[in-house]
Amino acid sequence: MSKYFLNRLALAGLLLALPTWGFLVYLFGDDHHHNHLAWSLFVVVVFLVVVLALFEWSGRTSSKPARARFGYLEITLGADGRFSTSKSVVALWTLVLAASLMFLSGLAWFTTVDRKDVFGGDWNSYFLLLGGPFASAVLAKGIVLSAINKDPAAKSATSSQSGTAVPSATMSNKAPSGSDLVSNDAGDTDLVDSQYVIFSLVAIAYFLGALVSAGVRFGASRDAPPTVLPSIPAALLGLTSLAALTYVGNKAVTAQGLRVVKMEPNPVVNGSKVTITVINLPPTATVGNTYIALHDSAGAITNTAPVTVSSMTGEITFVAPAPAGTYQISIIAPDTVAGPLSLTTS
Repeated sequence: MSKYFLNRLALAGLLLALPTWGFLVYLFGDDHHHNHLAWSLFVVVVFLVVVLALFEWSGRTSSKPARARFGYLEITLGADGRFSTSKSVVALWTLVLAASLMFLSGLAWFTTVDRKDVFGGDWNSYFLLLGGPFASAVLAKGIVLSAINKDPAAKSATSSQSGTAVPSATMSNKAPSGSDLVSNDAGDTDLVDSQYVIFSLVAIAYFLGALVSAGVRFGASRDAPPTVLPSIPAALLGLTSLAALTYVGNKAVTAQGLRVVKMEPNPVVNGSKVTITVINLPPTATVGNTYIALHDSAGAITNTAPVTVSSMTGEITFVAPAPAGTYQISIIAPDTVAGPLSLTTS
């Protein structure tokens, strides 16, 4: 089995753990009332299995083998081949809320509670919770596509990019990973993306905790109020909405300057070639007008010409400096600068 399948299996196990545990606990309880709760949770388990299986099949039939290996997680991959922060938040909220509605449907089927009680409460906060991530995903995609149409080097892509992705001038060999959710295109942790993910997880955790607590109270006493969708506190709703708005705003105002994707090898033997892969390298960049600034430990700065410069692939190669030590590397191209990066030579 591939590591991708094992990772998906582990994630599916986590998603199914809570309803499966509740189903087993209530199924073998002595109270007939508990059996009703057990079958409601069984409906949730079946629903999640069917949904995951459907998206697993859909993902594995992708025309791109590099995307097909991610199975049901393929739906959260962006067109550029990275895990999309906005798509992942939308997918998680959708799955959690849909599973919760199936649980409430089970209560309406298997217990005597009134359907109006089960599906009562204020739904406006949920419309906003779902609408915010969906709007963020759509707006973020529009902003990125607009930037790429104007400049194909505005965003790099991986081998897992979709077949409908707008062509990018820069390709990265980096495979999609969970770190994409809190990182920018250069692989650096991004504060705004991290904030969006964290506040979304807090809201989901509160929602699940409140729903489970209500279900436990309903299972403990027949006189307990019926389980309904819990209301979301205004403060938490405001934080998640603001985080979504900030996430979209960050997409709109992020500078599309020269950015580094990777530098390898590092460390390196002095005199060997080092390759830096960048995003947004100007098409006018050449060996004659691009420089590598080397800052040594003593503070001295030396500008050296690269061996090769390719604006099509976004790759710049240069010779590792001597003597051995740690250097701070900056890339100076026409009207743009990137760095510093740390390079160790031996």
